[in-house]
Amino acid sequence: MTAPRDPDRLIEAFFEEGTDMLPDWAYDEVRHDIHRTRQRVVIGPWREPIMSNFARYGVIAAALVVLVGAGVVLLRPAPSGIAAPSATVTASPSPSEAAAASPTLRPNALPPGPVNLRDEQSGGSATLTVAIPEGGTGWTKDGAAIWKNYGPTGSDDGLVINIWPGGITGTFVDPCTDHTVKQPNPQGVEDLVAALGNQPGVSSGPATDVTISGYEGQYVETTITADITKCGNREDGFWLWASPGDRRYVQNTGEINRIYAMDVDGTRFTFNVTLPPYITDEDNAELMAMLETLEIEPGAPSPSP
Repeated sequence: MTAPRDPDRLIEAFFEEGTDMLPDWAYDEVRHDIHRTRQRVVIGPWREPIMSNFARYGVIAAALVVLVGAGVVLLRPAPSGIAAPSATVTASPSPSEAAAASPTLRPNALPPGPVNLRDEQSGGSATLTVAIPEGGTGWTKDGAAIWKNYGPTGSDDGLVINIWPGGITGTFVDPCTDHTVKQPNPQGVEDLVAALGNQPGVSSGPATDVTISGYEGQYVETTITADITKCGNREDGFWLWASPGDRRYVQNTGEINRIYAMDVDGTRFTFNVTLPPYITDEDNAELMAMLETLEIEPGAPSPSP
C-alpha cells in the first residue's frame, strides 16, 4: 500500500482512522519529512530562517501529528490498578533547604549526650565530662578534645574543648617574638591564671572563680590582639602557653581562649575552650549551655613505688 504524501491528507486520514495509536505509515512519513528537511544555523542577530512552502507544511504537519498523538495517549484511561501520572509539578528543594530539613552529620560526629575527656599522657589525670545538648550537631572527638569545625568541608578552625596533653605549665617571654619559657613556672592555680592573662599581644578579662563538681579553681578569658601573621611561619608562630606535651599555637588573630585551672585533690588540672573570631550567635549559645554541664572526676591515685 502506498501512503498518501500530501500533508492535508495525512492529517485527514489520521482523524478518519479513529484509533488511539498512530498508524505505522504516519510515523514513517513524519520521520521521512523530519530527516529530509534541512536545518539552518543562525549566527549573529536573530532572524527567521527562510523556508520553502513545502518544508513549512511538512514541519507543521509533523508537529500536529505528534501533538495530537501525544494528547490521545495522555487522555487514555489508566489500566486497572495503575494510577495515572499527575500533571502537578513539584519543585525540588534547594540544597540549603534539604540540609535544613535533614541535617547530615559527618561520619564520626558525636550524638547528643555526655562525652568524657581524659589526658592519657599524664597518669592519674582527672576526667572532664561535657554534655552535647539535644539539637547539637557537628561535634567530633579527637583524643582529649571535642571539636566543632566550620566551613564547607568542616576543616576551618572552630570550637574546641580540650584537656592539653601534659597540662598547661607556664608561658613564654613573648608569644610572638621570644619563645623562651618564663622562669620560674607558676606553681598554683591563681599564679598560672594570672600569668596566662598577662602576656604581650593578648587582652584578658579578670580571673574568675569557678567551682566544678565541688572542685574550686579559676578561669581567664583571653583574646589575641596581635597580628599573628607577623610572627613568621608555624615554627615561629604565636604561642599562647607552654606544656610538656606541646606549645599551644594560636590559629587566628581575634581568637578567644577561656583557660581553666582547677585544684583537684591538691593536683592542678587544666583545660581550655577555644572560640574562633567568626563564631555564630547560635554556636556561642550552644557552647555556653555545654559549659554549664561540665563535671570533673579525679583520676586514680598514682601507685606507690
